Amino acid sequence: MKAIIRTGMLMTTGIGIVLTILFGLFASGLISIFTPLPEVIAEGATVLTIYMWSFLVLGAQMLASTTIQAFGKAKASLLLSIARQGLFYIPLLFLLNGRFSFKGLLWAQPVSDAITLLLALVLLVLILKKYQNREIKISDSTQKQIS
Repeated sequence: MKAIIRTGMLMTTGIGIVLTILFGLFASGLISIFTPLPEVIAEGATVLTIYMWSFLVLGAQMLASTTIQAFGKAKASLLLSIARQGLFYIPLLFLLNGRFSFKGLLWAQPVSDAITLLLALVLLVLILKKYQNREIKISDSTQKQIS
């Protein structure tokens, strides 16, 4: 189980790294597909190069969240769903806007995603430890019945 989750985390993080690099290298070109205006391209490239940092964590965050859901942990899943936008993003909008103005507003999303990933990983580790302990107890009782 852990090996599958670890492989998924590595794969989604790898994809995130590739996307981050691509969007970083081609931000202006991607924005220019939608508009010829240099001012819009410049601002759009700034927005894209900040938002691209979310790509690094979103895959692992979503994998952790869906794994927690698959374990049937409704409260933990609800917490993660609320945390990303409600608990972290909205307060970060106010905090970072007050400190860094417009760029603070932009950085609120990647920072929120990173904090949510940390929370998801903590919850996932706790759930996996409980699951592993339960598996060990079941295995021990099965061994005793066989003996």
